[in-house]
Amino acid sequence: MDVYSQNYGEVDYQHLAAISKINYENAKQNPNAQTRKWEMADEKYGTNDELTPPIEGHIRRSDCSQVSDGAAVVFLASEAFAKTYVDARDKTLANVACIEGWGHRTAPMLFADKMKERSASPFIYPHVNGTIMDAFTRAAINSPLDLDLIETHDCFSMSEYM
Repeated sequence: MDVYSQNYGEVDYQHLAAISKINYENAKQNPNAQTRKWEMADEKYGTNDELTPPIEGHIRRSDCSQVSDGAAVVFLASEAFAKTYVDARDKTLANVACIEGWGHRTAPMLFADKMKERSASPFIYPHVNGTIMDAFTRAAINSPLDLDLIETHDCFSMSEYM
């Protein structure tokens, strides 16, 4: 968070708290989540050290994802199968979500290693920028203004904020 603030201005912790709250609430929607019944009072998304203690630096307990409770599904189909699917449901292909671009990177685990990797880049996390640029290239997108939707998730609220 310090590196981000030095480059782009102070981080509004209320934004991080909102991201954390959304992620915790989403985990509760998964009927198979082992922590779906955990309660997280609103005040635990703040900066009170007793209610949400720091884990490392500015990262607090609520900034870390719940253990193994995420879930996502992508249903991949050929155009022919998708056509059969929509025809059987009296829909059109225009009514079905389509992934036009995707990106993925694996980054070093240790923050110090991430910062070393960053030294040759104008970006704090160059791997995140690379992921986004891969997705834009695959989708033939020139600008974020060309997007209809972007889904972003990371296990830490600060990474998602960034």
